[in-house]
Amino acid sequence: MSNPKTTAATTTFFIFSNSLAGIFSRINKIIPAILENQIITTLIPVVVVAALIGGHIGSRKLSQENVRKIIGIILISIGLLLIFY
Repeated sequence: MSNPKTTAATTTFFIFSNSLAGIFSRINKIIPAILENQIITTLIPVVVVAALIGGHIGSRKLSQENVRKIIGIILISIGLLLIFY
């Protein structure tokens, strides 16, 4: 069994990549082409800062048990969204 913090880091990378793809897809469907670049350039720094803060908290401040619980909650939530949305 792997270390929960390693699992969290790996999972975060894939969730981040998937989230960016989803954001770009929604922007293409909802927002006119003129505003796309403005919103993308606004969202990218926000997402990067949030990922850095989350990575710091996850790696230094939380115990392995808490990281495991948080990952479980996130993955179950994502699964439910995929099923019902």
